[in-house]
Amino acid sequence: MDSKKFGKLVYDLRIKHKMTQKELGDKLFVSDKTISKWECGNGLPDITLLMPLANIFNITVSELIKGELDSTKKVTTEEINYKIKEAIDYKNKYDKRKRKIYRIIKTLLIVILLYITIFIIDYVSVIINFQKPIFAMNSFNHRMYTDEFDYYEKNYDGLGYNYYTRGQIEDGEYSVDYVELSIFGHSVSKHAKGVY
Repeated sequence: MDSKKFGKLVYDLRIKHKMTQKELGDKLFVSDKTISKWECGNGLPDITLLMPLANIFNITVSELIKGELDSTKKVTTEEINYKIKEAIDYKNKYDKRKRKIYRIIKTLLIVILLYITIFIIDYVSVIINFQKPIFAMNSFNHRMYTDEFDYYEKNYDGLGYNYYTRGQIEDGEYSVDYVELSIFGHSVSKHAKGVY
């Protein structure tokens, strides 16, 4: 396959079809620099791009490989229909792949948004309102006795974060006096009730 002849043919056909290098590149999912490289004879496309390129210019792969159009060729209706079907199949595969990528991105964004929402709700509950987290995955607690104080310590674990709280049991309810927030094991904020 002669890269110079191939490049000239691609250039001539692109101009004939009134397409820019970028437009042709977008149809083949390559950059305009790649198209320019082909047209200058400095490279050849991947073999998997020959059929889509031939379909775009309505020529045969054989003509692309030779680098010249077959002037004696007569295109039959069956060949045209076959090429149209191939082009449609190629587009459908691309659209399916694109939809799958969008679905994955959308799912990731929903999960991230959900995580942020849960974190904010827990943050407001614990740091601002001095209540236990709403979405704690698990908690550990124990009672502490000292000469001066009798209090409870509780740890609440969320997704990647932890609230350590210290407080009293008043009328059967746990009343938080001190809160420390840790994210992935690193303490990021400490709050005592009434102190901001």
